Amino acid sequence: MKTMIKALAIGALLAGGAVPAVAQSSSLNDAICIQVLGETAAKLKDKQSTHAVVMNFQGYYTARIRAALGPNGDMAAAMKAGRDAVGRMSADQYKAAGSKCLDGTAQKDLEELFVFNDQLGANPPESK
Repeated sequence: MKTMIKALAIGALLAGGAVPAVAQSSSLNDAICIQVLGETAAKLKDKQSTHAVVMNFQGYYTARIRAALGPNGDMAAAMKAGRDAVGRMSADQYKAAGSKCLDGTAQKDLEELFVFNDQLGANPPESK
């Protein structure tokens, strides 16, 4: 759960206004999240555990894009579209996107993953 607290701290770092009620299902929105979170991770390199949390969120959105595109989809084009969309954002839109990327379904899914991983670490196979 310490990890989720750090994720919420990252959300506070990115938060700058109300979180928009935008569906997180489109590939472009997911690609925007990859870009925003990648830039955030680059700023947090000195904070190893927080950096890892951001990278987990970024991986989550990468998987969502891959699922939407299928095995032969053009991931590079999807990520370029996200980069281009972020480049057109105002500072307020950028902060709102960062907040959205760390909220909703992504937060619930990754919270479950963190709990699952904590449970795995508590009882490794070699101890059985």
